[in-house]
Amino acid sequence: MGGLVNALLLGAVLAVAAMADDDIAQKFVNDPKAGWAASGACASSELFKDETVQGGVAARLAITAKSANPWDCGGHIALTKPLKAGDVLLLAFWAKTEKTPDGAAAIDVNANIQNDSAPYNSLGSAMVHVEAQWKLHFVQAVADRDYGAGAVGTQLQLATAAQVIDLGPAFILDYRPGYDRTKMPKE
Repeated sequence: MGGLVNALLLGAVLAVAAMADDDIAQKFVNDPKAGWAASGACASSELFKDETVQGGVAARLAITAKSANPWDCGGHIALTKPLKAGDVLLLAFWAKTEKTPDGAAAIDVNANIQNDSAPYNSLGSAMVHVEAQWKLHFVQAVADRDYGAGAVGTQLQLATAAQVIDLGPAFILDYRPGYDRTKMPKE
């Protein structure tokens, strides 16, 4: 698995390198090798090889049923480094649909960067339109206060229907306070 993880990391760095104006690895506030985890009782995940996505490895998240709240099940990545108030963040991740509800062509997913404990306040979110082909999606955020390592993460809210989504490399980059967000990609 070590070779797959290295390939995943290399592909992730290459995919986002065009967005950076300096050393991108210094901006990571997540562990790109860790990948996506399923969250909630109605979600499960498994890794699989897919040469059509950067890095050649993806996580398949299966949502078994619609839940009362869209955030009840989904995909999650924890930040491994602390944040300071005002830090400008960018989540970049690859996604595609594998099975959509009622044969729809795509699904709309709320992608959030948020506090990982109650009250789960959002630092930034975007509605991403996930289709059958791999696409790189972006979410911008700004830290509203200081956070310790592990206190913030991403959450893809997927409990809107029974569906399957494939998630490729993902990284969260910290551009620090004052960074011009107009220079960053957005959904």
